[in-house]
Amino acid sequence: MKALKIIGWTLFGIVMTVIVVALTAIYLVFTPERLTPIARQVADKYVACDHEIGEVDLTFFSTFPYFGVSVKDVYLINPMKGAQSDTLLAVPELIASVKLLDAIDGNVYVKRFVLKDAEANVYIASDGQTNFDVFVTDTTEKEETDTVGVWQLRSVGWDEALTVEARTLTFEDEKDTISASLYDTHITLTALEKDHMEGAQLDLLANGVSVALKGDKYADNLRLQLRLPALLAEGTERVIVDGTRLQINEFALSMDGEVGTPCFSSGEYNTNLTVQTGKWQIKPLLALVPAKFTSSLKDIDVDGEVTLSATARGTYSEKSMPLVTARVTLEDGEGSYKPLPYTLRDLTLDADAALDLNKKQPSTVTINKLSAKTKDSKVGATGKVNDLLGDMLLDLQLKLDAHLPDFAYFLPDSMTVTGDAKGTAAAKIRLSDLTNKRLHKGVISADLNLTDIRYEQDSMKAVLPKTKAKIYIPNTKPSRKSVNWARVELETDKIDFAMGDNTYAMIDAAVIRAEAANVLADQQDYFAALSFDALDAQYEDITADLKTSELE
Repeated sequence: MKALKIIGWTLFGIVMTVIVVALTAIYLVFTPERLTPIARQVADKYVACDHEIGEVDLTFFSTFPYFGVSVKDVYLINPMKGAQSDTLLAVPELIASVKLLDAIDGNVYVKRFVLKDAEANVYIASDGQTNFDVFVTDTTEKEETDTVGVWQLRSVGWDEALTVEARTLTFEDEKDTISASLYDTHITLTALEKDHMEGAQLDLLANGVSVALKGDKYADNLRLQLRLPALLAEGTERVIVDGTRLQINEFALSMDGEVGTPCFSSGEYNTNLTVQTGKWQIKPLLALVPAKFTSSLKDIDVDGEVTLSATARGTYSEKSMPLVTARVTLEDGEGSYKPLPYTLRDLTLDADAALDLNKKQPSTVTINKLSAKTKDSKVGATGKVNDLLGDMLLDLQLKLDAHLPDFAYFLPDSMTVTGDAKGTAAAKIRLSDLTNKRLHKGVISADLNLTDIRYEQDSMKAVLPKTKAKIYIPNTKPSRKSVNWARVELETDKIDFAMGDNTYAMIDAAVIRAEAANVLADQQDYFAALSFDALDAQYEDITADLKTSELE
């Protein structure tokens, strides 16, 4: 055993000695003084713009198990009118890990490639000219006159990862009016292989992102984190993006699916994508959305925690948008709509949306569950909202626990009603008609239990301690020809009724029907004209005690 140990240590010592001697030889042969001129000669051959290259050296320990080439102070200078800077690229240090023997023969097979503290300014002029078209691809004439013995680049390959650590990256495209900048950025592009498909994965972290398109600002100093794996399906131009993760500031989402195109340069893409978000706080989220996309929400003030699950299927191009379906849930919400004097609180929502951004068919929202409080009232709702991107058509079934003074906004100024109402209602009405109190434009019905109702309008007064009420707008059984009549049916134990200063009536155990029509002088005053029917004869056991006297 002792002999084996001695032999083992001897062999190990021999191997280490050989390695040290080999490394020493390499460093003696490939010194910065020898490598730097070679790198500059290569740059002179393949780079057409003004450029600078600092010291070139080999690395081993920092790029183990491969040899690396470290290049200091790389600059590409290409002045162009309109560009944001004369400097196309500035890299304090560039490191490439390669297979050394292959690289000596001119076959550069890059394992890792790193740009440290880089700055880049990419520019496209309005006529399509660019400041980054600076690399020579045809070097035939130069190769014929090259001095024998100068290193020649024969092939380039890439295997593992390309990493860019950047202070500033800017992009200006005057042709398509795009402006973008990234600050304090880390980018890694990694080779990817899965299920016989090949592609790459992009990991990006930027602590400051700003983007403008056609003069509209889409991002302003946002923090962006992205993981985008892209696999190209063999024999097709379908890109699989399963496992995509995106986070903008505190808002994170995941995406799976694929994007296909007849040609990557066509600008037309068939999408089949699914997106899932975490819980997003609405107000800071809306603050990130460009104003052009929130103009329709200018009268809406809403907050709460929203969760979104969405799909996008169809063609995306300059002329077409995919169809979007979404499941939206909202918790701890609150909101208001400026034309209405109400603030909703304790708002919860579970809804499904179908959006046609091409506006070829109406966009809709199906409300599976909605509950909210406003003032001293509670409301629950299910139903649909149609024509979401236009004048919304509300088609709702409501469950009400209402304090009636809370809804005085919808009553004529001459009317006062107090008391409480519980029950159900249904409404089908345009949002514009609702906000402008054109209730006759919709179809509304209600079945309510009323408590402690006190009604006053002009010289008319009524008190109903406990009443069942049914309301129909418009009147489905009008007693005379009129297009804008409502009908109210009251089943009450008792009514105290007064009109003017002289008439007082007390009605016990009665069913009363009242019809109400708008007065031509004021199309919004629905209850200005009332007509009462006699007691309902179907109630044989009711007793009517009708008294008339002067009010004291």
